[in-house]
Amino acid sequence: MRKMKLVALFTAALVAISSLPVYAANFADINNVPWEGAKTYINSVADKGIMVGDYNNAGQKVFRPKDGVTYCETMQLAYSLMKNSSGEAVPSTTVSKYTTVMNGYKIPSWAHEAVAYGLENKIVTISEIPAFVNSKGVSVNATRQDVAIIFGRTLDLIEELPTNPTLTYGDKASITAVATPYVALLKQLNIMTGDTDGNFTPKASINRAEMAVVVSKTYDHLSGKGTTTTTQATTGSISGKVTNAVTVGNNTTLVVGGKQFMGDISTGVLDVNSARIALSQVKVGDTVVVSYSGSKIMSVMVTASGTGSAVVEDWDAKGDFVSMGTYTIKIKVDGDTETYEFKDIDDVNFKYDNKVMDADKFKDKVEVGDTIYITLDSKDYVDTVVAEEGATIDFDIEGYFASIEEGKIKLKLSKSGTSKSYAFEDDDYDNVEFYKSTTTSKVSYSTFKKYVVANDEIGLVYNDDDEVEKVYIITRADAGDYDVEGEFYSINERSIRIKDEDGKKVYYYFVGNEDDEDEEEDIYEDVEFYDTKGKEVDYDDFKDLIDDYEGNVGIVLDKNDEVIEVYLVEAEEKSKYDVEGYFLSITESRIKLGKTASTSSGDTHYFKGYEDDEEDLYENVKYYDAKGKEVKDFDDFDEMLKKGDKIGIILNDDDEVTKIYIISGGSSDTETKSGDLNKLESKKIKISGNSKTYTTDSDTDVDIKDGSKKVDSYDELMEEYSDEKKDFYVTITFDEDYVVSKIEGYVTKVADAKITSVSTSGDTIKVKCDGTTYTYELDGSCDFELNDSDYDDDFDGLDELVDDAEDDNDYVYIDIKLNKNGKVTDIEVVDVK
Repeated sequence: MRKMKLVALFTAALVAISSLPVYAANFADINNVPWEGAKTYINSVADKGIMVGDYNNAGQKVFRPKDGVTYCETMQLAYSLMKNSSGEAVPSTTVSKYTTVMNGYKIPSWAHEAVAYGLENKIVTISEIPAFVNSKGVSVNATRQDVAIIFGRTLDLIEELPTNPTLTYGDKASITAVATPYVALLKQLNIMTGDTDGNFTPKASINRAEMAVVVSKTYDHLSGKGTTTTTQATTGSISGKVTNAVTVGNNTTLVVGGKQFMGDISTGVLDVNSARIALSQVKVGDTVVVSYSGSKIMSVMVTASGTGSAVVEDWDAKGDFVSMGTYTIKIKVDGDTETYEFKDIDDVNFKYDNKVMDADKFKDKVEVGDTIYITLDSKDYVDTVVAEEGATIDFDIEGYFASIEEGKIKLKLSKSGTSKSYAFEDDDYDNVEFYKSTTTSKVSYSTFKKYVVANDEIGLVYNDDDEVEKVYIITRADAGDYDVEGEFYSINERSIRIKDEDGKKVYYYFVGNEDDEDEEEDIYEDVEFYDTKGKEVDYDDFKDLIDDYEGNVGIVLDKNDEVIEVYLVEAEEKSKYDVEGYFLSITESRIKLGKTASTSSGDTHYFKGYEDDEEDLYENVKYYDAKGKEVKDFDDFDEMLKKGDKIGIILNDDDEVTKIYIISGGSSDTETKSGDLNKLESKKIKISGNSKTYTTDSDTDVDIKDGSKKVDSYDELMEEYSDEKKDFYVTITFDEDYVVSKIEGYVTKVADAKITSVSTSGDTIKVKCDGTTYTYELDGSCDFELNDSDYDDDFDGLDELVDDAEDDNDYVYIDIKLNKNGKVTDIEVVDVK
């Protein structure tokens, strides 16, 4: 299957390259080449203006054919070829998308456009970018193997990689598995071949003469002048269904029978009624006869109109939607949940009710119960996903969550109403399905109970006996959805007292207070109390919690303004300073603070007396060191200050500085926390056993052990964390502002991993998890649970099981537990299929 990505970005990938400026080579060092034949290619790329050389100290024009080529230069050359081929540059929005990453890894600004193009099109990955420039900011020379990967991935946008590639080079064992298909592709296209000894020399740095050959031949290939070891008939016709159709500008590309053809607005097309239509009107699912010359469409005849769906009539899998992640989609087929892998989610064609959309929009639209049709490519990766809207969930009861027990759930029909119980089927939660939303798969009762909070909107589905059989969270409760909120002051059996925004103490009486004739009655029994996590507690427990509580309380009132619900609300800690910031500079009349410790710009705050033009303003201000001790002398205080110190200042009514405090030093002590990673976003991280959310960014140092693999960047950690099959244990290092500087840890568990090979001699196993292969070394005391009496519960038994499965064209799936060194401590076989 040829890829559509390039067609979508560039309108004429296989059309002749636009005219380029022509240069006369005349290099002074043209005879200083590694081999005589290099001269032809050097002059070729110079004439085309792609590699033009520079000038030496004598003012002579030189090519420097024996000099190395850096990774940045390699990506720039690959991008220039594609840009010249299409006539279009990468959008500025794409460059902006990756600017932070590129700056973080010191990519020179001249290479930003090319590297951004590479990142956007998966020619290079974020994890590969650090190798481009070393820690001192010096660009690194590229190896021949890595050049093959970059140019191979670039051509992979329009070419098919060889199936089961084999290499004949004498040093093929030195070529990595990642590079193998790209080295094979460039050999097939006669772009990059070995030396006279039949070796590829993958680890050697490529020189400019060798790069001239690669660039010249790639240019010729894109221009239609290249040679390959396989050819396609130049003219002919093909009939079949259109499996993809992309129109950009005046150009349209159709994929029929696994082959890609391109036409434009001048191409002749007849529909099923023999009426003339535009090529762009041919849609996925149409049955067509395409006449072609090379890759160019000469004419199209539509013989049967399709539904617009690529796969409704011819699919590899059909079922009900369960869930979808970055690497997989799960559907329920005949009662069993099946998982299908994406090779690259950006390459998958998504449609919802005949509307083409990207993965993110599709994920927003699709819901549990929608019918899913899936087609697979030749390697069983998902090619197309089509969803048809399923039946809308018809709830028997909708309300707001109050509490849940093993045999029932309590809901309020309105937020200010009283709660009512709804019994589970046979008063047993085991008979009930629980869902955290209407678009996710079911979860266990314990998971649901931990997740649901007060005032979540809930939908209930009954069985025929009016008992609850399904529970859904329709929408999550809005934080701070209270009638009144303020600082807690006091509480008794009849009322609660809080301080409002003005500091005034206000009583709020519990529901039933006005109707109560017996003042001794415990009115609080009609009020619902909740802790900071939204879990309901009784009055006595609530009092115990609030005794040591320094936050706010949120109060929900009924129509008579009486209290029916009370919540503990964790309020942000209030600063004792009027202004906080990070020290930049100070004079005898002003201090300048930045918003972050690393910024070079900020706000200036003037000392008391500035408005009155007083002199020696520093004498009007008091100064305090990091221990809160007053520093009497301004010069001594000035000497203490260091850039990045956190500063607090007190202002008078004229916003003039009266006091300055050093809160903490710029190199202040850091703290660490450890636990299971349970939330990770672009700028946030949370760990188990800790309700605090910490701030991160792409510059955060990362060191995570995953078997033989090391995750060493934040972006890569986010990608790995999105793998639904893995659990992580991490230790985070952070400062007083909860900004994380370091994340260290290891993968503790890998679920449902497919074994690809076992090495009893090396005590290692290789598994495939969501499309990526990992190697794990076994701990000396590893426990085995094969769940099959025919095999011993040890490494030899596992090896035997894997061999027998391969004989039956099956795979063994396992759950793995790992220790802090990334070694396997437990292996449990969960399936063989």
